[in-house]
Amino acid sequence: MAKHQNKKRANSTVNLMEYLSGLDEYIKQNVKVFLTEISFQENFFEKKVNYILVEGKNDYDFFKNEKFDKFNNNNYYISIERLTNFINGNDSEEKSKPMAKQLIVKILKAKLLCKSFYDSPLFAIVDRDFDDEYPNLSVTTQDILSNDTHDLETLMISTDNDVFKKLPIDNLNLSSFTKALYMAYQIGCVKQVISNSHFYLDYNTTHDFNCYFGNAELDIQKYINFLGANSNQASSNINQIIKQLRKEGKINCNNKFVTTLEEFTSNPPKDIWFIINGHDFTDALQFVLNRKIKKPTEMLINFYNTESFKKSKLFEKM
Repeated sequence: MAKHQNKKRANSTVNLMEYLSGLDEYIKQNVKVFLTEISFQENFFEKKVNYILVEGKNDYDFFKNEKFDKFNNNNYYISIERLTNFINGNDSEEKSKPMAKQLIVKILKAKLLCKSFYDSPLFAIVDRDFDDEYPNLSVTTQDILSNDTHDLETLMISTDNDVFKKLPIDNLNLSSFTKALYMAYQIGCVKQVISNSHFYLDYNTTHDFNCYFGNAELDIQKYINFLGANSNQASSNINQIIKQLRKEGKINCNNKFVTTLEEFTSNPPKDIWFIINGHDFTDALQFVLNRKIKKPTEMLINFYNTESFKKSKLFEKM
């Protein structure tokens, strides 16, 4: 029996090493550190506790909050963004953000390869982003859950229509709230095309709304040029991006969004919560109100309630 177990362990180690060798060096190092420091420490895991990987600090703060932890402290949450920042130093913070979701998938796949070591309860919750059904990477849906909407912020806003009324922000009303959503929606439509077409433009760069917005209307060409300049990439894909947006019926022949602010307000697009990025929305809201909002996502978490979260599909999956 012992020989059989040792053989299984040896085979699992070989499979794991082969898997790690095929990864990007940055991802590989973080996966190895995670597995070494956490997954392979037998005494770290206890059968009665679920260990859940989440992407960033806000996700960690949300899910560990007793208002939203469905299993009342039977979950132990680990923020991959915080872990990789700790491993690599604070200067890697910006680099780790877009990597967090990739790392989670890689870690769970690696865990499946070495599950003969320990039968540890390891799961994950990730943003849906622009994925239609995430993930499809040999990780079972029981191991990894995704938000109903694009991300945590949009999950909260979409399940609580009156959340903006609760926020202690001067001059915030339905009009300014909707205008910010509209601006974020236009940006999201462009980002979705970039993401699906693999145009290698970094759209995680800091916003400068004055560069590409006229009132609430996005100038698509200026926005793509802005992304190209900040990504050190030629924005030679402008025509392809515009062509795809027209094909999807998002913009007209004048490169203006078909859905106006008035139409957006009275009859929001059906894909609104899958397109809008929560950070784009909070940035746009600060632009509309012409004021800095300190930690807007934390504010949303504080004023969001359990009953609203129970409306989500994610709560049911958990």
